[in-house]
Amino acid sequence: MMQTKVSTETYDAMKRIERRQGISIYSIIQNTCDCIRRYMEDKTKLSPMVEKAMNMLEHMIGWKDNFNVADPDAEPEISEATYYLNDKNGKKGIRVVHVERPFFGEWKQTMNLQQILERFMCLTFPSLYRRLRFMAVCRQCSSILELLIDIVGELERDEDKRDLQAPFEDAQRSDYGKAIEYGRRTRRKKHQDMDSLFDKEDGR
Repeated sequence: MMQTKVSTETYDAMKRIERRQGISIYSIIQNTCDCIRRYMEDKTKLSPMVEKAMNMLEHMIGWKDNFNVADPDAEPEISEATYYLNDKNGKKGIRVVHVERPFFGEWKQTMNLQQILERFMCLTFPSLYRRLRFMAVCRQCSSILELLIDIVGELERDEDKRDLQAPFEDAQRSDYGKAIEYGRRTRRKKHQDMDSLFDKEDGR
């Protein structure tokens, strides 16, 4: 049993959420414990990017009847698994296989990387997956893997373009290192050598 006291304002707010979402405070606390354990139990501290992703993806939708490991009445069982295969004889490389148990019949497996990635994203990050699928349709990509390759290629082209432009962008300077302001004349300095100065003094 885990119990704590909260302020009156917090209690009233939780009751409003309970009524609006149709989810009990008991379930909210269980899901919160489940979320914190999954993201913070590891020894490695969360990076700001992961913390931001966690805050965006963890929400109230679907919490009413979802499965979580903090529920004492839950009975966890493995329904799917992804395995990483290597060669015992030392050959390099990894092969991935995803194994799934259907409702009826025998276990089935796939080594199709597109299907494995789609399944992982769909089950692990459902909200993000829906957004990625929408982006894939907009870009006429047939899969999440194709979408990621498309986005990476686009960013790499932009980065290459910036690298090519950088030397020319910095070349728009006068001889004294200051950026040239077009529309304004740069100040010219008159250079004279020592011989010409002596000639002037001699009247020549």
